[in-house]
Formats: sequence, structure tokens, C-alpha cells
Amino acid sequence: MADPVLPTGFMTIEQVKELPNEKLGKVFINIIGLITDFQPPVQTRGPDFKCTMEIKDNSIKYEKYGLKVHILWPETKMPQISGLFDAVVIRTVKVGSVSCQLWSGQVSLLANHHTEFHILAASHIPQSLADPPSHEQDWNSYPAVAKKPGSLELSYVVQTRKDLDEGEELPTADDFRIKACRALKVKDKFSLLKDVKPDCFYTIIGEVIRVFDGGIGVTVYITDYTTNPSFYDYSWKDDASTGGRDGDEYGYLQKKAKNNDTNTWPGPYGKQTIQLTLFDAHGLFVREHVKIHEWLRLKNVRIKHAKIGGCLEGVLYGEGEKVNVETMQMSEDPRENDERWKATVARKRDYWKKFNEQKAKYLKDTEELDSTKKRRAIEEPVEEKSNSKKRRKKRREAGQLIAAGAALQKPVEAAPQVRPDLNEHGDIVKCSYLDKAALRIAQITKPQEYILPNSDQVIVLPFVNNKYRANVRVVGYFPHKIVDFAVGRRVTEYDMLSDHSEGEGTNREEDMRIFKAGKGFGVKKWEWRFALEVEDSDSQLPKERMWLVVDNLSGQGLLDIDAEKYVYFKAFFDPQIDSASLRTNPSLLAELKERLCILWGDLEEQKSALMQKQQVVPSSFSEEPASSPMIRPGAQPNINSDDEDNIPALKSLEERSLNAGWTVNKIDVYHPPVKNKPFACCIKQYGVKVDEPDPSKATAGNGNDGKGKRWERRFGLFGVNIV
Repeated sequence: MADPVLPTGFMTIEQVKELPNEKLGKVFINIIGLITDFQPPVQTRGPDFKCTMEIKDNSIKYEKYGLKVHILWPETKMPQISGLFDAVVIRTVKVGSVSCQLWSGQVSLLANHHTEFHILAASHIPQSLADPPSHEQDWNSYPAVAKKPGSLELSYVVQTRKDLDEGEELPTADDFRIKACRALKVKDKFSLLKDVKPDCFYTIIGEVIRVFDGGIGVTVYITDYTTNPSFYDYSWKDDASTGGRDGDEYGYLQKKAKNNDTNTWPGPYGKQTIQLTLFDAHGLFVREHVKIHEWLRLKNVRIKHAKIGGCLEGVLYGEGEKVNVETMQMSEDPRENDERWKATVARKRDYWKKFNEQKAKYLKDTEELDSTKKRRAIEEPVEEKSNSKKRRKKRREAGQLIAAGAALQKPVEAAPQVRPDLNEHGDIVKCSYLDKAALRIAQITKPQEYILPNSDQVIVLPFVNNKYRANVRVVGYFPHKIVDFAVGRRVTEYDMLSDHSEGEGTNREEDMRIFKAGKGFGVKKWEWRFALEVEDSDSQLPKERMWLVVDNLSGQGLLDIDAEKYVYFKAFFDPQIDSASLRTNPSLLAELKERLCILWGDLEEQKSALMQKQQVVPSSFSEEPASSPMIRPGAQPNINSDDEDNIPALKSLEERSLNAGWTVNKIDVYHPPVKNKPFACCIKQYGVKVDEPDPSKATAGNGNDGKGKRWERRFGLFGVNIV
């Protein structure tokens, strides 16, 4: 029998399973199949529900298992399945990555909020192509407004149903119903490692610290950063240490090993790690897919006492082809991440923060004591012996661990209403809140004062969370090269934590640790990050200027381009395009320049010519490859420079003082004459925490790094879209 004709734009299950690893996690596909297994929605730890369906088509009719589709949606939006062999047409579904959706060693699909499901009950599928076709209303679509499948999709479904009868033995309706009922009887065996007891079975979530392949079984050392007194006690070994007392949670003061161990335990220290031995399919999965520092969810782990030493350990025996080990990775929607995993990641962050602080203090105190000892040995050699007890006491005291510590505004006068050219009719540049009065830049940037209650004392607020509308034109931008408008940062597990700041996950030491673990330099997430310098559009009055930060969300709204998703789609459909950044993605760069030209006219040409003349930063139009100066994401020009003959030097976002007047500067000879039109835009004022070495000025408390912080004012662009 001839294979059914696959509609254009769809893939078979066999083609999906054969996708190369570099495409997994980056590809969105359309697929058609018949449902052979279904697990009804169950509540997750987050607000959504999860259900799983397994589908088959004629391309895998001789295989026992189909392709799993995982759905994490609100219960009210879940697809409704009537029974075995319901047809499903799925559009815009993501192919799972190797580390995230590789379920039981097989590729799976993961639905997102853009995915469409179209279900046709098995009873409504025609027996043959000669029978009357199903009515369009027989398809149940999720979401309901999605375009329903046509005759080509229906013909493929009919032919696939006939082909599957010739393949591998299919489940019966009773088997389908029984398995669905069993899936609803979920017993949660999850436990923190601090609570596990011998001769019990648990579900465990933790980070892989070490992996050893013993041939018969694979040994995995895993931690969830909780302490169990029945675990093995791993100590911190430091060559500069001479030992100390026992009983330290972080293992600083354990007795030092006599010989240097090249295979030193990497941490966490103390009794926070359990040894697990995995056999059969579980061990095979770990051997092929799991690396150090990855996160795992292990089900049905039996806890027992070790034969030697009596510490608790775990075992996971084979259950045929079933795999009870799952690798975990952050979801695109933070709400879909397991709350128990997020809590474990938070414990990891807090543990290493505290550990590094205490380690630094311990080593500093030890170094000072050693220095004192050497000095006394020279100055008072006779008293060396008599004071040895006191020095040992001081050394012990120095090794003790210390617990980690710890708008009102005056009304402004509205400027005369001027309707800018670019969004006069709303068909070139759209702006929100056009009904609000437009203010001049001087009014927006004027510091706000606050009178203390029951007092005549007036204070200047560091910032005010406020929004404004202004009529402006673009006169400058930063970075100097448009290829640097998109910045990349390393994705870490800490990104799922609501109180995590971006800078905490971008240090070089962490990159090197990931590289040494065999995971390369980590996946980068690309986001928009640039700034526009604008001035008042009214040519009749003195002009002020200010810098507006354009963050990722504002950039997507302004440009109507998602840097991350755009890059993925371009890389999939055009293998010649490197999905690294604007610098290596000419299609994205050309589209970006075209859209920005609408906003700022010939500004780029004028600025590039001026920079080439002054021999500063090479133009973005240069055909010769040129390396831009190394800048941190969000770095911006120093607007306070008094030197009008040179391009302002780079000054990082963290180092600038917005209250000192960097957001406003008068017109100077650096700005080239540009030909562009004004437009209305929305501006938001907000505050950010920056380092403050002076404790008396640290008005924002301490950050996660323990340093003093103070508030600084920022201005950002929002609510503008280039049509």
C-alpha cells in the first residue's frame, strides 16, 4: 500500500526522531498522528496541569512505542480526548532538547502557549477516502479560534489509520482506558535528602556531583543541599590549613589529609551528598546522557544502609525498559519549573555564597596568623615555646565559622501638544497613551522632592517609579556598532529564581567550571540591550537631551523582532547562518538596520562617517572584519565628558551616576546633523541598585554579594512599536 501524502509543512514521527542533536530544543514543527496512549491532566507543583499523549503514524508502524507529547497548560485549556485512535493535528510544537525533554532516552515534543491542537474523535474518522468526509465542525480545536485542518490533513489521517492496522500490535480500548485511570492515581514519594530513611522508596531531585561507571552499575553522587546525619561526611581540604576541631557543617576544620589528593571532593562539604547505584536501563541512561552538575529527578530510589561504614546510600534496580531517571532543565515559562527544584537551586546558591565568604575569611585569618607567627619567631625567639598554647588557641578561634549576616512628587506643567510626524496617523510608529499630555525632557529629568511628614525638611528622592510621554527625535545611540545591540549571557539554573540578578551568573570561573565538566561554555541567551539618545522635538525652544535604555522586552516591542527566537528559526531554515549573534547573522542585522532607519533616518550613516574620520570605532558598514572593544552588556557612553573633540569614552551602566546628570546633556559638536522625524514615545523612570563602598551612603542595604548598595535613577523606553 502506498504511503499517504504528507501535507506541506508537516513532518513524520520518523523524521522527528532522526533530527540531529544540534536541532533539538531549537525547532518548532507541525505533525499529525493517532493517539495510542493518554495520561489525563494532573496538577503540577506550579499553577498549571500536565498531561501526556503518545502518537503514532505510518512511518513508525512497526515500532512498539510512539512519540510522546507533553503539555503544560491550565486545566481549562487542555485538549479533550475521547478515546483510543483519536486523530490529532499539532502545529508549532517544540522538539525537546537532549538535556531537557529526552524522556526514557527518546525524543519528545513539548507544547507551549503558541501550540495548536486539533482533535478528531476516532468515531468521526471516515473508513476510507471514498466515504463522505468529516465536517469541519467535527474537529475540536485548542485554542478554539485556531484554523481547523482541511481535506489534505483528513486524507492523511484516514490513510494512516488503515496503515497502522498492518503494523505492530496496537493497544485495545480497554488497555487505553485502564492506563489512563492508573495515570490519575499519582502517589508523590518526593522527599528531601535530609528526611530519607532506610528501607523506603523515594523520588529525589538533586545535582550530580560525580559519576563513576563500575561496569555492572553506574554510581552517582547527588545532593539537594540539605544535611542528613546518616550521610558520609565530606571535608574541605586546604593545603594552607593545619587542621582544627571536628563537627563543622561546612567541613572547614576536618583534619587535613597527609597526602595531596588530586581527586579532591568538589563540594558541597559535610553530610549533604548521597551515593546512588543505578542498574540496567537507569544506569545506561546516566552513562549516555548525564554529566556532572546536571540536575536529575530519580523515582523509586530505595534507601538502605551501606555494608561498609553504615552510611545511607541508594539503589535503583532495573524495571525492564522503564527509565526512572529524568534530566531537568529550565522551562521557557518560569511558572512551569518545578517549585521543589527551584527551592533546591536556591539552597545551592545560598550554600556557595556562604561557603565562599567564610572560606575567604578563614584563609585571610590563617594567613595573618602565619605572618604573626613568623614575625614573632624573628623578634621573640625565646618566647616561642612558652606562647605556643596561646597561638594554637588563636588558630582554632580563627577557624570558627561565622554565620552570614545580613512618592510623592510635585505636579509638572504640561508642554504644548505637538503631534509628531512619524506617528501622526499611527501607521509608521505606534505609541501607547497618546491621550496623555506630553512633557519636555527637562520636566521628566527634574529630581523629585519629598517633604517629610510633620516636618519642614525636604529631601530629594533618588528615583520615582513613574511613566511619562514625550515628543522626541533620536540623535544618538549606543553601542556604536549596531551588531552589538543584541547581547548574550550564559543561561544558568539560577535564572529561575525570582531574586536572582543577571550578573550573578556570568562570571568566568563558573564558565570554566562548566567547560571542565565537559559541557562546553554553556548555552547563551540573546537579548536586546541598547540605548537611544533623544532630544525634544520642538525646534522653537531650548533643547535638552537624555538617554533611554531599551531592554529586551522594550526592544521586542519597538522592533517587533525577538532576538532569541528569530535567531533559532533562521538557523534552522538556513544552515549557513550561525545563530550566535547579530555579528554572525546577516539577515537579522539587515532587518534590524532597516527598521531602525525608519526611526532615526540617516543617523547611522552620519555617525559612521564621523567615527571613521576621527579613527575611533570602525563603522558597522566596514567590509573588513573588525573587533569591537570589549564591553559589558548594557555598557553606555560617558555623557559627562567635557571633551568635545573625541568620542565619549565607554562607561559601564553600573559605574554611571544618573542623578549626577548623565541623562541630560546640551548639544555639542560631536552630534552629527541628522535628517529624521520626531515621534511620540513613552518613558519610564525606575531605580536600580549599584555598589556603594561608603556605608553611610548605602541606602539600599546589602546585595547578594554582601556589598553595600544605593539607589540610582534610570530612564527607559517602552510602549513604542515600529510598524
